[in-house]
Amino acid sequence: MRLFFLLFISIISWPISAQELVMYDRDFTLNEGIYLTFNDLQNNRPIPKNAIETRYDPKSQEFYYDLLSENSIKIRVNSDSVIELNTQGVWGFCRNGNVYVNYSNDFYRIPVLGSISHFVAIVEIIETGFYDPWYGMPADQTRSELQQFMLDFDTGSIYDYTLENFISLLRKDDRLHREFIHLKKRHQRQKMFIYLRRYNEAHPIYFPAR
Repeated sequence: MRLFFLLFISIISWPISAQELVMYDRDFTLNEGIYLTFNDLQNNRPIPKNAIETRYDPKSQEFYYDLLSENSIKIRVNSDSVIELNTQGVWGFCRNGNVYVNYSNDFYRIPVLGSISHFVAIVEIIETGFYDPWYGMPADQTRSELQQFMLDFDTGSIYDYTLENFISLLRKDDRLHREFIHLKKRHQRQKMFIYLRRYNEAHPIYFPAR
């Protein structure tokens, strides 16, 4: 079964180098379905709804959330074969042209999709209590916090939206990088998102034509 699973992943995630590439813009609609890997997003090759065996209504707005809340999903490879995959490793999904990424045990929409993509997600922060000689060591406290992240579309790596990480990603464009680092630190923090947009405009992403 493991060998078959790996073969299945390699087949559906194989790069489509022979196809014409189209620049992504607001008029380009991504195919809808589930991305098992980041490579599936890059190739615009999600698993479509009609290949998924499920009890949930595919017309529901909560379809993907309901489906991926299960421990596994069943995918029909052909008329004779159905395989069952663990949902924990699913990279994300596309619904109505919007991409959602699996992060911190939930799925979050990526509103800025580009060479440096940007999204927000709720993460759990664990705070360790201080030792009190009278009462002993208190239990750790957990709180939820909304944080910003960047997705490098070249590698699929996700980074915290920090000044240090952004400067590192910006190095791929020498002109923008030099321009940005010559700003005062305070102005750098204020203009990070502006330069992220400028970088994406200068370095558009491409998908195989459908």
